[in-house]
Amino acid sequence: MPPPEDEVVGAMPGIRPPKPLVITSDNMANAWKLWLQQFDWYAVANKLSRQPPEVQVAVFMASIGADAIRIYNTFSLTTAQSKDLQVIKDKFAAKFSPTPNESYVRYQFFKLVQREGESFEDFLTTAETDIKDCGFGTLEDSLLRDKIVFGVNNENVRQCLLEEENLTLTKAIQTCKAIEEATKQLSSMKNGDSKQVDAVKRRESAADSSAFGRECGRCGGKHERNKCPAYGQTCKSCKKKGHFFAKCRSKNRTVGTRRTNYSKKKVNEIHHDEETNVHSVEDEYETLYVNEIRKNRQQQVQSDDWTENIKLMNNINVNMKLDTGAQCNVLPLTLAKETKAKILPSRTKRLVTFSNDVIPVYGEVELQCTVRRKNTPIKFVVVNRTVRPILGKHACASLNLIKRVDLVETPPPPLTDDEIKINIFRGLGCAKNFEYDIELEENAEFKIHPPRKIPHAIKDQVKQELDRMVDLGVIEPITEPTPAVSPLVIVKRNGKLRPCIDPTDINRVVKRRHYPLKTFDEIAANVKGSKYFAKLDCERGFWQARVSNRTSKYLTVNTPWGRYCFKRVPFGLSSAPEVFQQMMQKILDGIPNVQCSVDDILIYAATIEAECCADSMKQALD
Repeated sequence: MPPPEDEVVGAMPGIRPPKPLVITSDNMANAWKLWLQQFDWYAVANKLSRQPPEVQVAVFMASIGADAIRIYNTFSLTTAQSKDLQVIKDKFAAKFSPTPNESYVRYQFFKLVQREGESFEDFLTTAETDIKDCGFGTLEDSLLRDKIVFGVNNENVRQCLLEEENLTLTKAIQTCKAIEEATKQLSSMKNGDSKQVDAVKRRESAADSSAFGRECGRCGGKHERNKCPAYGQTCKSCKKKGHFFAKCRSKNRTVGTRRTNYSKKKVNEIHHDEETNVHSVEDEYETLYVNEIRKNRQQQVQSDDWTENIKLMNNINVNMKLDTGAQCNVLPLTLAKETKAKILPSRTKRLVTFSNDVIPVYGEVELQCTVRRKNTPIKFVVVNRTVRPILGKHACASLNLIKRVDLVETPPPPLTDDEIKINIFRGLGCAKNFEYDIELEENAEFKIHPPRKIPHAIKDQVKQELDRMVDLGVIEPITEPTPAVSPLVIVKRNGKLRPCIDPTDINRVVKRRHYPLKTFDEIAANVKGSKYFAKLDCERGFWQARVSNRTSKYLTVNTPWGRYCFKRVPFGLSSAPEVFQQMMQKILDGIPNVQCSVDDILIYAATIEAECCADSMKQALD
């Protein structure tokens, strides 16, 4: 009896092969590694290695799927190779997992940070996966430890890690996990009178969050018996009581008029005395989110609060807090009643804190208010609490009580005579007392590449740029034999052509110095508290570092106009960033208030009058 179609011949009962490999353009290398790992486990479980080579290949190809078979048909395999499973795996690996660019992989690792809402475990898994392809060797554990310290998004966690003496990778991981778990436990245990909120989330309706019984035919939600929120409510369609509009069975129901609109508004501060019941809960309402709830209305107002005296109806003067973080205006019920104005039902039914504490909304009222001798109508949300009146962002802006400032400029102090005399050079600079001598693996072999063809349309521009590089001392013509000759590659950047060396052969055998590059997190931690910054950029930075005569022979490039050897560090050399960072760090070492990242120099100070800022600028330029 033939085996079922969905089982591979030779498979043990109950163990199925992995699903076919899905061919996509997104991270195909990772998808291939995961699929191959599943297949290898499947092969071990079914003792596939004991089968003849033809059977092993047949099981592999039957499992991999039709998309991959199309790729297999493009392989030029001999008869012997077509029966060798390892050869076929290698072919697919070369297709799906080309050799990664080490510089780019390291760039991805260095810029990795923990995203908002991402757990530490997920962040650690991503970092451990990325660092495997970086080739850090013995530095892998220390660099992963540093990535944890500067990559976590919690400043308190980072401070704990930095305070730890002799911090190891294991200790850093344990500390982060322990703090994250403790934070979760404290959050669930905390139930005090004052709750500070750093973020808000949407509150689910009762129909989404409850799990009582089946769906109610009157309100559409799920709840306990005799606790239907539609009890006593009037339908907006048939005007009968006892059900919501969404569950109306009237033939005259208007189709398409229902809107379920959960909008989010934010109120910065509410003070309250006691709990009151929600007047009504309908299927159509808004939810306001509250950052902080406090008891005791008589609590002293902070001196830095922005307030404004506003006259309400019936000559009632009220001191209101101007809150640019609030998206609505809030008024206590007692004050609203003093105005004798009619309080209307509101689409906003509740205020919700991050911890899901609910403040019912009594209604809303529109009052004629006098603000700085100007009469204007203002709509308030009324709550049955002893709260301080709040004037929200939109009302403050419309009444010109606040003004958005996009830019604040402070005129700099006049320059001194010494500062005016600072000689800021122009053109291409050159580092003093530094020369890079390349280190290569023993018995390294190089190809002598012929010159590549250059399109006629840009040929003159390329020659002009080469001549300019000769004038700058970056390259020079050479006629004597050299141990390596690399091809020329033309890079277009900012609309200009830049002739560069293609150092692929050199990069394969160059010995890296592995000097650490500074990350954004490291620099940000050092400049904390600074308000004034100056940025210096090294013009074509790598070209400001000389190379030795021996190194210059290896950095020879072939062009249609002959060979040129580089006298400065070229772009594209894999060791160039770390060599340049090491050089800049040595030059700037000892200068206060200066941070350097490759060819960018950042000078910072807490105040504009700080002498260290000007001194650091002078020393950096010198």
